[in-house]
Amino acid sequence: MKQAKQIKSIFNEGFQIPPMFSDNFRQTGPEWNRITKIDFETSGRILICHLIVEHYMTNLIKLLTPEDFNWAESRMTFSQKLKLISKIEAFNEFDFIKGIELLNKIRNKFSHNLLATISETDIKVFKTLVDRFYKKSKTKKFSENFDKIAIIELYTLVVCSYFAGYCTSIVDFDKKKKKDHNIDYHNELSLPT
Repeated sequence: MKQAKQIKSIFNEGFQIPPMFSDNFRQTGPEWNRITKIDFETSGRILICHLIVEHYMTNLIKLLTPEDFNWAESRMTFSQKLKLISKIEAFNEFDFIKGIELLNKIRNKFSHNLLATISETDIKVFKTLVDRFYKKSKTKKFSENFDKIAIIELYTLVVCSYFAGYCTSIVDFDKKKKKDHNIDYHNELSLPT
């Protein structure tokens, strides 16, 4: 007996997405708004970018604070983590904080609106940041080579690479500090004290 194909996605296999209440449901009763198309791929890609950036922010904060701080139980929000690192000059120099704030805004838009889209306005900052990093490119504007979600992913790659380098320098400097107790690593790295 041949086993039936295992269904991996209800909404992509012909089942309808549950309808949403209409805006005036309270007054009119059971009027429903049918949802015909949700962009699962874009929503997922935005969420992945957001989660990756949050991973790097969390680890930077852990590196900058005493080891006995209980970050796992603190349940800090993305915005709270961003505020903690927002005064680090290295991340403001290239408007990374502004880009991360915008990434969070876009992620929130997708979290609270099933039919959210990415507008040109949404990605203008990302294009500027990416073009600044890839200004040696032969094309006039490097960002023109990418669609909206790809430019956000490229920005994520750039900002996470910057985080990685910054975190690595802290770890390396920490190792050096252990060898020479006279070094003030906050001043050497221009970190907030």
